[in-house]
Amino acid sequence: MSRIVLDSVTKRYPGGTTAVQSLDLHVDDGELLVLVGPSGCGKTTALRMIAGLNLFVAGFIGSPAMNLVDARLERDEQSSAPAVVFGAHRLPIPPQVVIEHPALARYLGRDIVLGIRPEDMHDAELARDADPPAIIKLPVKLREELGSEVQVHGAIGTAAHVSGAEAEDVRSLATMVARMSPKTTIKEGDVARVLVDTGALHFFDRATGESIRGRRGPGRTTLPSPD
Repeated sequence: MSRIVLDSVTKRYPGGTTAVQSLDLHVDDGELLVLVGPSGCGKTTALRMIAGLNLFVAGFIGSPAMNLVDARLERDEQSSAPAVVFGAHRLPIPPQVVIEHPALARYLGRDIVLGIRPEDMHDAELARDADPPAIIKLPVKLREELGSEVQVHGAIGTAAHVSGAEAEDVRSLATMVARMSPKTTIKEGDVARVLVDTGALHFFDRATGESIRGRRGPGRTTLPSPD
């Protein structure tokens, strides 16, 4: 069963404008939710945060929260393909993602915030034809049995992204949470081989918190796709 959970979520823009303040929201599987309110009350901002298009400065969006880590966008020296680097980990960015996020071209060699949803992280031992470059190794700190799914908490070897001193939430922990099949044999103390769905990565601007997508405009270059 899927669900959406917002726990005391706040969105504050540079300059101090608060668009959403301490929003609590629980939406169960199959439930229809309609947000109603006057213009400027934060409806669109709330939906953009749920969709992963906006960062927030406090609380968490769950089941469970999106993993947010400080990362850097680099170009592979051998293939010239783009990759995102965080800690000791390097994930290739697929050609289709490059096409869908042309604004990434402006972030080559720059620090960004990388977002990976827990449902996009899998036990590599259970995956058929797993792509080795998309596998990261995470020391497992906690395994939680939650009905039809297992949540695995793994250390990422670098600081998780924190949006400010007031952001006392799961993002201040240097761990990633993966939602896995109950068939996984991963346990606490293991160094898990985790397959990341690199086609579902999220990218955010470090300064503004906005999603990095954009459109290809005149005179702009795009990241090269691997041959």
